[in-house]
Amino acid sequence: MNMHLEHELAPADAFPATYADAEMRRYCMHRCPQDQLGARSRTVRRRIWSSCAGWAAEPTTEEFYEAVRAESPSRRQRQIVSMWVLEATDEDIMTAWLEEAYSFRDLAAAMHRTGAAICNPERNFELNGFAE
Repeated sequence: MNMHLEHELAPADAFPATYADAEMRRYCMHRCPQDQLGARSRTVRRRIWSSCAGWAAEPTTEEFYEAVRAESPSRRQRQIVSMWVLEATDEDIMTAWLEEAYSFRDLAAAMHRTGAAICNPERNFELNGFAE
């Protein structure tokens, strides 16, 4: 495969639309209280605290959740998704999925809609490993 193509993010519909569930969290030995799942993902919160400390208005986990799902993302939503793509570790990416912050299809679609799919070719390569 052409190296350039390997680092392009696959289309969103190539990724699974499934969300993790309690059984998957148990299988992965990931414990997380119910009130820290989905729009209140503790992994997303930690990444925001770490990566957005200098922002004039630090995003919330709810803003991240909405940004990933925004059909016509605002400038701020584009910035939030780009922050995630650039700053999240591989562990953050997986753990946020386990915490139901997004499906891999949600994340890929958000990256395409916001332009973040061009921000981090290595991240694209890693995520493409989840494409079906």
